[in-house]
Amino acid sequence: MNKLLLLFSFFLFFGANAIAQEWEYIYEYDKSTDTIILNTCEEAYEMSDGRVLVSGLVKFKDDCGRFNSLNASLVALDADGTLQHQAFYHRKGYKGCSPYVFENGRGETFILHQFNPEHDTCSSNYFKNFDPPIDHSTLALYKLNDDLSIDERHEWDIPIDTFELDTTFQVRYGEISLFSAMVDSDGYIVGGYIKTVSTDVEPRGKDSTFFFKMDFEGNMVKWVGYETTHSAYYPESYYRYYHMVDADSLYIYYGWAGEVVSQPNRNIVYLDKDFNVVRTGRYRHSIQLPGIVGAQDFVYNPNVTRSAFGTTYMTCVADESAHKSNESPNYYVCVLYEFDDSVYYWDVVPIKRFVERKTKHWDQVPIRKGVDVSSDKSLYFAYSLNVGSNMQLDSWIMVEHLTPDFDTIATVYYDLPGGLKHCRATGITATRDGGALLTLWGYDMEFPNKRYESVVKFPAEAFDGIEEAHTSGLKVAMVYPNPGQNTLNICTGLQNAYVEVYDALGRLIVGQEITEHETAINAEAWPSGVYIWKVYSSGKEAESGKWVKE
Repeated sequence: MNKLLLLFSFFLFFGANAIAQEWEYIYEYDKSTDTIILNTCEEAYEMSDGRVLVSGLVKFKDDCGRFNSLNASLVALDADGTLQHQAFYHRKGYKGCSPYVFENGRGETFILHQFNPEHDTCSSNYFKNFDPPIDHSTLALYKLNDDLSIDERHEWDIPIDTFELDTTFQVRYGEISLFSAMVDSDGYIVGGYIKTVSTDVEPRGKDSTFFFKMDFEGNMVKWVGYETTHSAYYPESYYRYYHMVDADSLYIYYGWAGEVVSQPNRNIVYLDKDFNVVRTGRYRHSIQLPGIVGAQDFVYNPNVTRSAFGTTYMTCVADESAHKSNESPNYYVCVLYEFDDSVYYWDVVPIKRFVERKTKHWDQVPIRKGVDVSSDKSLYFAYSLNVGSNMQLDSWIMVEHLTPDFDTIATVYYDLPGGLKHCRATGITATRDGGALLTLWGYDMEFPNKRYESVVKFPAEAFDGIEEAHTSGLKVAMVYPNPGQNTLNICTGLQNAYVEVYDALGRLIVGQEITEHETAINAEAWPSGVYIWKVYSSGKEAESGKWVKE
């Protein structure tokens, strides 16, 4: 066993905690002392044998004491959340990405990911430390054994621009950015990546967009490239927000048409099964911004899911500040859309329905999967509230269970246990038994170096009612900010709801109905101290807690 694998096994500590949820799996680390960390639990996959595979990234501390070197990681949990295996896929001179996980018709496990030259000059893994220096990136499809070791390798080396600009400013290097991968209705692995050029004083050429189709035996069936309309501009992370879905006879690319054809004001490209452009279109934000050209562009972090029932869903963060003059400039809203992308009506994809959720503090949706569809066509929608512009607030995660018509079945709130925690949802996966897998990360606000990566399994019953939610460690109402000052905000999805607030002497100071997901209560005249809040639904107490006014 090589030295890196020994270090990885030594520093990684995982645990499953079955206190309230069906199970909860938490990896805890300290950035001030550890030298290897699991940086992200990004997406959970439920396999046919009941296991849960969690893709993410591992970071190594470099020679300058920073966590910079990225490598693909995979964790296997059994059906009750107990760790079975963990693995990372490292290559000298390269950095990796969070892998996509697939299963073929025989129940065999595959991952698809990329290797790019490592440009961290502090690291002994710097690509120019090798002879000859690395001049390509690699697209890699691996078949895995049950212990996550590699059984078969299929790799494609892709020549790239390895120029490095000698500057202290942040630069972008030539590499590939795998933005989407799926198994289509014909059983092929289909995906796309952006091939970028390096930043320089003068343009070094243009980026390219590639779409590919391969089988599980590693045969590349189709590989098509398009030159983009721009030169090096966007950072690598930008392309993670592009997605593809399989829509019967077409693939639909949700990105920017300028990455494929000379139509930069479009954000959908329809491709046939050979990746020829059929047409382009656009999606728009639900609230049009009057007088603003390109209003549909006020959408961030989009991710797209295509259901087995022929429906396309998108979660994203939309900026409404341009037409909210009385709001702060950082006015973001989490949105879930259902698009009818089979319809071609004046280039615009119709919005069948949508819901919006917000605070006023930089709310966020997951990057890769913010919505998933259960076998009964109901949806699980996950997002993070009260995040803050620099991820410094006591945030929490909301999971909504919705009917196909976006009516609320349940709205629940999850937070990491103990003290003030900042946490963010990274993905939601509907399970075959009707429940959900939530992936997330967070940190302790009193000890910021203490970090957490977690996967939580919620049974279907957790979304059946108030008592069931409490049994699963979930809340049905939240208050923020806590501690706070002049405003007490109540968040809940309960129907027929009512809130009461009591002072430290038990006197009722506020009682009012709740008609929205968020209700603001003016606390400006209240003395500093501790207050008790209670939320009722249909006449029964549903949630309560303390709120501190500073």
